[in-house]
Amino acid sequence: FKVLSFDQSGNYSESYPAYMHVPDLLSPEPPTSLAGEISDENVVRLVWDHSISEDVKVYRVYYSWHPDDSFTPIDSLEGFEYNFYLDTLTDALLLNEKIYYAVAAEDDNDNLSELSEVIEVLRPDKVPPLRPILNPLTSTDEGIEISWRKSASKDDVRRYDFIESR
Repeated sequence: FKVLSFDQSGNYSESYPAYMHVPDLLSPEPPTSLAGEISDENVVRLVWDHSISEDVKVYRVYYSWHPDDSFTPIDSLEGFEYNFYLDTLTDALLLNEKIYYAVAAEDDNDNLSELSEVIEVLRPDKVPPLRPILNPLTSTDEGIEISWRKSASKDDVRRYDFIESR
């Protein structure tokens, strides 16, 4: 800032400049329309619409194994400049059927937005149900009586088929 002093003839002189930094303490708006899917190769593809804030520098991606747990940032010191991200799930994580993601925007002054909406991403079901146990066969006058104990994978079994082997 400078202050100018004018006389009646229009002559002026100016003060020495004074500088003041006005900090940006406002967080940007979070990104919207987050969507994701997991391929058969366990690659998660996330996309979202850019934040409406003009000073967004990068995006930060977060994940959790339960929507009510805290979200963990995906390790990147720089953040991600674009509105998409590819995540690869390791074999150790494949027992979880779902993973939850959210994204935040970070502006030029390192202000972080609130998290975007949380999305649930279902991974492909590649684990077969536990096998049923065939009880001993019983011969009757009408034929052969067949019974079995159901699979312990109660929520995963849709039907049982009998296959005659010879």
